[in-house]
Amino acid sequence: MKEILRFFGTFFLFMIITSFSKKKKDLCPPGTVKVGYNLSCDKNEVDNMGWREFLYSLLALQKDTALYDRMQPDSLVWEKSDKITKPLSEYYFHHPSYNFYPVVGMSYNQALEFCKWRS
Repeated sequence: MKEILRFFGTFFLFMIITSFSKKKKDLCPPGTVKVGYNLSCDKNEVDNMGWREFLYSLLALQKDTALYDRMQPDSLVWEKSDKITKPLSEYYFHHPSYNFYPVVGMSYNQALEFCKWRS
């Protein structure tokens, strides 16, 4: 009888210890939200300042001028919509007033390069 009580006591003690132990959480890059098993996304859209930081790292840190030129956003997207937004093609990406506005004119390949750089 003592052996059975000792077994159940050990079993319950083991269950209590394992139930309070912290499980290993999936690590996500900072500022991201876990969407699926191996998929995360940013909490906010990429702003112009973040994209310019990406371009700066390509030019200054990696010294890759060809990739820097390819990663420039397409400013002509503003001219395609209507005449009212045409002046934005000149100012939107570089003007400090638009630092925290979402970057516009990125292609799919540019977004992939940004994600590689970000992670």
